Amino acid sequence: MKKLFFTGGGGAGNEALWRYFNNDYDVHFGDADIQSIDLAIPQTNRHKIPYANSLDFIENLSELCKKLSIDLLIPGVDEELLLLAESAGEFLPTKLLLPNANYIETMLNKYEMVKCLDKIHLPVPKTELLSNNSFGIDTPCILKPIYGRGSRDVYVIEKNKDINDLKKKYGKNSKEYIVQEKIVGTEYTVQMMCDEKKQLHAIIPVKILLKRGVTLRGVTDNQKNIIKACKAIHNALPTKGTYNIQLILTSNKKVLPFEINPRISTTFCLALHAISMDPVDLYLSEQKQNSQLSIVKSGIQIRRHWRNYIFSSN
Repeated sequence: MKKLFFTGGGGAGNEALWRYFNNDYDVHFGDADIQSIDLAIPQTNRHKIPYANSLDFIENLSELCKKLSIDLLIPGVDEELLLLAESAGEFLPTKLLLPNANYIETMLNKYEMVKCLDKIHLPVPKTELLSNNSFGIDTPCILKPIYGRGSRDVYVIEKNKDINDLKKKYGKNSKEYIVQEKIVGTEYTVQMMCDEKKQLHAIIPVKILLKRGVTLRGVTDNQKNIIKACKAIHNALPTKGTYNIQLILTSNKKVLPFEINPRISTTFCLALHAISMDPVDLYLSEQKQNSQLSIVKSGIQIRRHWRNYIFSSN
């Protein structure tokens, strides 16, 4: 039985990943806070790993993968991604479900991501550095850090005066933030599944119904404009692994991507239920794969609820 290891094991979708993969794979989860991993996952499959900024992060995780004979490591934390991609050789024979290192470096930087797509004439929201002396973005607009995840430190700016106030507040650090036009429309999160040779095999658009940092409710929706736009992005910037495109679909059906996360997202567990293929088997296979995109089922929903574990620690 093949063995999988997910980092960011305390994330929102991991209990569902355990239930989905457990019958076909030996599935393990790691997190710097091992207590955050869902107790539905057996203790033998929960592992404490260092934070990505720890000096022994790569050494510790690679040794753990070798000890467990992991076939595929699936990272889920932004801070880990570039480190892991650049150290892939240290994990062999374990493979990493990750895009290429240069792709990761570009996409983790929200300003560079927008510039990259704009340079190849793909539509993006107007985006500028907060530190710019002047720019042509009307309010209301969005302020967000260049590096960040989970909608942390993201604010809506209502007035031009607020922009000047924020420049003063952040001072020299204002170059670490971007101002982006606020697009009116429907938000989607799109899972892009590729093999190790950068061939795209599935595009799974999820319409967001409720979001609080992560998607709490969503439904798969094969919106043709979104599929066409996401295919164009991959064809222009092909990469391996699985990644996630966040975008807005406007009322006139214009597709505007505002973030590309070079990793699986918390809706990866939903995407798995909407396709007829196994992305793990696809990635680990050495055989040439069919070039056709997987059929995706529309109308598959996710609804997240709290579960409470109450027990004695004695």
